[in-house]
Amino acid sequence: HLPPLSRLPEVWSCRPTRHVDAFRAALRALQQGGDLSPRIGELLSTGLSRDPSHVDDAYYELEEEAKRGGAVPLKAANLVVLSCARIPDLDRAFATWAELPKLGLSPDIETYNALLSTCVRAREFSSARRLLNRMEAEGVGHNATTYEHRVALHMMSGEPQGAFVVYRECKDAELAPPQGMYHALINHHLRRKPRPNAAAAAELLEEMKADHTRVNMNLQRNVADAVAAVAEDREFVFGNRRGPQEGARGPASNLARA
Repeated sequence: HLPPLSRLPEVWSCRPTRHVDAFRAALRALQQGGDLSPRIGELLSTGLSRDPSHVDDAYYELEEEAKRGGAVPLKAANLVVLSCARIPDLDRAFATWAELPKLGLSPDIETYNALLSTCVRAREFSSARRLLNRMEAEGVGHNATTYEHRVALHMMSGEPQGAFVVYRECKDAELAPPQGMYHALINHHLRRKPRPNAAAAAELLEEMKADHTRVNMNLQRNVADAVAAVAEDREFVFGNRRGPQEGARGPASNLARA
């Protein structure tokens, strides 16, 4: 018997070997016209990623379903790719993507985002660039998550100016930048040497609030500490959560491998 979707967290906490059973339950729900909440999708991909063999078993479930003539939901295949990203395993992710036609599927923006997430986590910048070029050639548009991955790739490859260009592209597309994008950009300003760009960090924080993006309290404290440190002409220590104190320094895959 497969667990109902509402009981997946309970099943996993008691029987962590049943991640594949949970995936089967999700597959059946999708085939019956149901949907998966982002939380359930995150639980599924995180659970499967704890053991690469579970990711393989989940893919084989899709393969067997296709052989039986059953409909394979693209969202289920995307979950397998996202599980590969969480390992991270670039070869498994791109191999799953390459098998989509055999399952009667074509990739969508979520498939490409899952592949980009794999590239980010595996720090495979060249693979990410080739993937983005392919998306452009195929006319696949970007959503907010795509822009977030592009910002992360620029930051990780030491190209912060490119990251800010992508941020503006996201805003110009009338998309609300995700929390992770704002964090990456604000933290870049705060880490600038020899002094943080506190004004720019504060401006981005206000834009983040205006977009109704959830703001982490530690991020707010760090920005406030940086603004105070600049105003008081003292050193800013990034990540110090205690706040300034008197007399103390302030805180402050062929495609993949081609």
